[in-house]
Amino acid sequence: MFELNNTNPHQSLTNSANLAATNILNSQVMPTVYQDLQRFATDPNVNEKLKLSFGADYNVQNAQTILANWVLGNFSNIPSIELVELGDIAGANGAFAKETNKIYLSKDILTGDSINTEAVKNVIIEEIGHSIDAQVNAVDAPGDEGEMFTGVVQGKTFDAMDWAKLKAEDDSATIHLNGQEIQVEKASLPDPGLRELVHIQDIGDRIFSEGAVAGTTGQSRRLEGFQINLDSPIPGLSMEYMAHIQDIGDTPWVREGQYVGTKGQSRRMEGFAIRLTGSQASKYDVFYQAHVEGIGNTARVGNGQFIGTRGQSRRVEAISVWVQPKPQFSNPDIDIQLSYPNGGFTQSQMNIFEQAATNWENVITKDKVPSGVLKIAITQGSKGILGGNWGSDIAAESWMDNFQNYRNDLTTNSFNGQPISGNNFDGDGRIHFNNSFINNNFPKNNLVRLTMHEIGHTLGLDEAQKDGSLYDAKRDSLMDLDAPPRGQDMTITEGMNKKLEYLGYGVNRSPIINWS
Repeated sequence: MFELNNTNPHQSLTNSANLAATNILNSQVMPTVYQDLQRFATDPNVNEKLKLSFGADYNVQNAQTILANWVLGNFSNIPSIELVELGDIAGANGAFAKETNKIYLSKDILTGDSINTEAVKNVIIEEIGHSIDAQVNAVDAPGDEGEMFTGVVQGKTFDAMDWAKLKAEDDSATIHLNGQEIQVEKASLPDPGLRELVHIQDIGDRIFSEGAVAGTTGQSRRLEGFQINLDSPIPGLSMEYMAHIQDIGDTPWVREGQYVGTKGQSRRMEGFAIRLTGSQASKYDVFYQAHVEGIGNTARVGNGQFIGTRGQSRRVEAISVWVQPKPQFSNPDIDIQLSYPNGGFTQSQMNIFEQAATNWENVITKDKVPSGVLKIAITQGSKGILGGNWGSDIAAESWMDNFQNYRNDLTTNSFNGQPISGNNFDGDGRIHFNNSFINNNFPKNNLVRLTMHEIGHTLGLDEAQKDGSLYDAKRDSLMDLDAPPRGQDMTITEGMNKKLEYLGYGVNRSPIINWS
């Protein structure tokens, strides 16, 4: 994570991997942000517009101080901007934390082949709106005041329904950064905005808005094809669609802005499918319905599923299409995914490893990272993770999750000195077994405990003998360093639970554990 000092908007980050993103932010985005704010501060109706965003009881004196500085070109009261991973801020593009007085901006929206600097500007202005609310209101204004502030700054008009929707939105979230739990207000994902062109029998081309019934019902008119345009393109988000056409069959997939189907050939469209593509596709869903001859309105489907019929000679008479952001969950239950990049284990051994992972999943009720996924690679051999020789008494070793940016890929991980691809596991999720132990009549219940012990390290737990102030270091616990049966007892202590909570996890103190 990196910080942009707002007192020097052209400061570059020292990390060369993020230099391009920082340059775009400094040279292309922030100057336009400042221009918009300065113009807004001189608006003769600025006070009335602030009331729309922050309520009628906002602190006018504090607001006037902020605006007076903006008129003079002084933007030092804008919080510093810190570039973070998308997952760090619950899948949002941006967030503001009153506790740290920082704006957190996803690096994703500043990287890629096509960067929408206007969209980035809007995210930053929204978060500045959240920061102003914290300065002019003792209690957070209801709704998404950041989005409302962006609207009034840019002179947008909202109808009563728009305002009611924004006032009802909950833009709050809890994120975990640097081991801290922080309350933020975040920028919602943008809407790409759809327009559907359909070609209707005896009528021709007609254009409909997103979610509308595009076509006719009750008139026995076929659709012969369609085209979808994105009014507000989102960098990294594209759409593809195909259709099943009378006497032709399935068409190839085409991209948004292209027509699929026929015109002037009297061929009916019998079905279709739509899917999203690109780096941002995982954040959105595309849903659609159809009105089909002899069937009526179909059930809603989405994300590439075919809708309609094939081989039944039924015309599609109308379609309805819409895109919406997926729910962005912050810190869900943990999903521990094991992979075996070098093989070498029996099915019985892998079953035991999976059982140990399930046990930990029953302990963890909330992950410390928004993805909710911990990917662990499991390998075995007579040498250690980095190729070093082991003593005869070491059964297994692992890498503890003790880095600032948890679960980043570490390309230094290796097996007998040979690097292992980080694509299938997290850099801090690595367990290595000594094959002379586990392949030599190693008892099943001991292997369950040993695996759970090592998974405990990938979660961030120390050895029990390492006495510390954060949790008790009882030797009679799962994290006891001694080999079974003397060590690694079937006990998850309260101290271990407290350490997990300190690291940002939620825990179940009465989990179902299968130790056998």
